[in-house]
Amino acid sequence: RTLLPSNAAPPPMDPKALSLFGGFLDCGIFAAALTVTKRIVSQDMETGYYRVLFSRDVDPRGYYLLRWMLGGVFLSVLGLLLSSIPYLFCGISLPVWTYAGQIALHYLIAGGLVFFLSCFISSDVFAAIGICIFSISFSMYRELLPIWVVAFWPLVPPLGLCSTMGPATRGAELAHVLVYGGCLIAGALLALTYRRFAEGGRGD
Repeated sequence: RTLLPSNAAPPPMDPKALSLFGGFLDCGIFAAALTVTKRIVSQDMETGYYRVLFSRDVDPRGYYLLRWMLGGVFLSVLGLLLSSIPYLFCGISLPVWTYAGQIALHYLIAGGLVFFLSCFISSDVFAAIGICIFSISFSMYRELLPIWVVAFWPLVPPLGLCSTMGPATRGAELAHVLVYGGCLIAGALLALTYRRFAEGGRGD
């Protein structure tokens, strides 16, 4: 670690290096979000764990929502640890709390998408990766697309608005991310409400 005078503020990171580190952080958080939410619902359905889990008076919606939220807590801690690496080893100041907010939004969209898909299919992660790649490509090239195609942009997961490579998401863009993520979680909970977990069990 670089030794700094006690009264000196840590130097900021070079903008190019900051953008590069943000890209590294985005990739790491995306992979971690997929890992902690992978088959969160579908695996229990396929292995029969639901018969034990819901044999007592346990609400599937609350159980899976809690698991999803714990994954978000883990991811937030992981993101804060990763974003502190430049300071710990080089004494370089980073917008850690901005990163924390963007990581939370990233998990809301990526993790929420896997949560939603897992209620219907077992290949939730592969489907989510494909959708997110399409989303990022759509965001990058939407200015080149016809107007009628761009009109469907609000239906695409706004993962590009959650990147740590730029400034914090604010205003209408933040509202868009929160509403989209909220709809994913609400859709997953609605699916859990009507999905039959076992004959005579919860979720009927």
